[in-house]
Amino acid sequence: MQLRTSSKFLSWEKYYTDSHNRKTYGNATQSALIVYNTTNHNTAAVIGSKNIRKYKVLASMVAEKEGFDFATLIKVGVKKVLEGNYNDWEKFMKQIGYFD
Repeated sequence: MQLRTSSKFLSWEKYYTDSHNRKTYGNATQSALIVYNTTNHNTAAVIGSKNIRKYKVLASMVAEKEGFDFATLIKVGVKKVLEGNYNDWEKFMKQIGYFD
């Protein structure tokens, strides 16, 4: 499967994943309001929702291409749980679309 990304999508992704930007981090609608130059929250919400789906597919594809399939990531998670360092792994898994 090949997904095409636009420069606007890549800009949206930077805002959406920028943990230093409290307004846009993890907020697809706020990120879309900025990047897609719209003031309509409904339009931005639709764009953000579509981009989240695309982002999750792309993220899991890249992870798998780099050798981190779902089974490998679960093994990493179990190791983190046993070490008491689970939170970062869980955030990562949510971000790439494996967990809601």
